[in-house]
Amino acid sequence: MDCLTDHFRNNDLVQAAIAIYKAGKTAKSTEPATFTAKLQNWISFWQLLQSPNVTYLMACAAELAFNDVRQHILDTLRIVYRPKGNRQRAPDDWTLEKLVQVLGFDTGEQVKEFCGKYGFEFAINSVGAEYLDVSSRQPSGKLSRPPTLRPQFFSEHIVESKRRGRQPSAIIEGTFVHEAKSSGPVGSKPNCE
Repeated sequence: MDCLTDHFRNNDLVQAAIAIYKAGKTAKSTEPATFTAKLQNWISFWQLLQSPNVTYLMACAAELAFNDVRQHILDTLRIVYRPKGNRQRAPDDWTLEKLVQVLGFDTGEQVKEFCGKYGFEFAINSVGAEYLDVSSRQPSGKLSRPPTLRPQFFSEHIVESKRRGRQPSAIIEGTFVHEAKSSGPVGSKPNCE
């Protein structure tokens, strides 16, 4: 940031890109912090990406790191809730609905697929909700990326919603949504006859 000229340092898009980088770094931080603080950092990362300050292309670029952030979150949950002392059972409140938000997914099925690749299982809690059984994966070192894990999950909620119906050519040209709507590349395929 120090090497940027004022022109770039004060640019809204540069500021947003730097904020994404810092939020991602904070979300994956291994520095000591309370679990509540870590949870807030994870949620803040996904909320920042959903903000109007983040463009579609920025969200696409950030999407490349989503699985790294998600893996860190799973690893933290596994470590925090491992059986120890007088607590032999992990909590059953990490429901699919909660994990969709914390892991930045669109659906519970995506959560189940992602967690399943790491060897985690789901169970039903006392109120009938499906939850992540954190104790189903024994702590043995850090989690490592499974070779069968998809490199990227489609993200309608965080990434694709920013596309706002624009054709790829309009996005590449840097056309704003209101300009694209008035010139036609939104939602309609170009006539190639």
